[in-house]
Amino acid sequence: MGVGLGNAPDLAVPEVLEYLADHEPTKAIAVYLEGVTDGRRLYEAITKTTRKKPVVVFTVGQADIGAFAASHTGKLIGSFALKKSAMTQAGAVVVSSSNDLVDAAHALSKVRLAPTENPGVGILTGQAGPAMIMTDYLRLRSVSIPELAPETVERIAKVLPIKTYIKNPVDTARPLHHIFMDVSQIISEDPNIDILTTYAMHEPMCVEPVMCIGP
Repeated sequence: MGVGLGNAPDLAVPEVLEYLADHEPTKAIAVYLEGVTDGRRLYEAITKTTRKKPVVVFTVGQADIGAFAASHTGKLIGSFALKKSAMTQAGAVVVSSSNDLVDAAHALSKVRLAPTENPGVGILTGQAGPAMIMTDYLRLRSVSIPELAPETVERIAKVLPIKTYIKNPVDTARPLHHIFMDVSQIISEDPNIDILTTYAMHEPMCVEPVMCIGP
């Protein structure tokens, strides 16, 4: 479903959010936001909606474009930092590009983690380079990449070559058939890991890891 509000003289983002919150076919909500006329109303609508389903917001205004925005919609952009902080506090995922908006909404329409104070991310790759890139990217954004529990490391060590790194990230070093899926299953059962992200070349030995882990 797509909703275009234009200048929103009658209905605005809060009303649409409240409708979509109870719209059964909608699994995630993507919002492109310019100006905000009633910040408190928007904050409350996002807070109520995110209790039921994920909300992703892409809002403009990091640079000073207020004059142009006012001429376009008649609304003032306002403080970007304030908008971002308020929406994040309300439970929305705030992104910085239209591509990220689509990607995040698509991902969250498939699965949404239960809220935790500091969710742990597991990283599994078939090559060391991608593991370094992913780890660097996530840690720069203060995402937790915890070491795996000793018993998890022990289980992985039984199926991977001795030279591989298996603490998190886990580098399988181009594994043999089914090993990638076996390791995926082991990491997903670690008590420190809330979500697992993987990087694998399109090759028979790494096919369909999701089938192994299940929902």
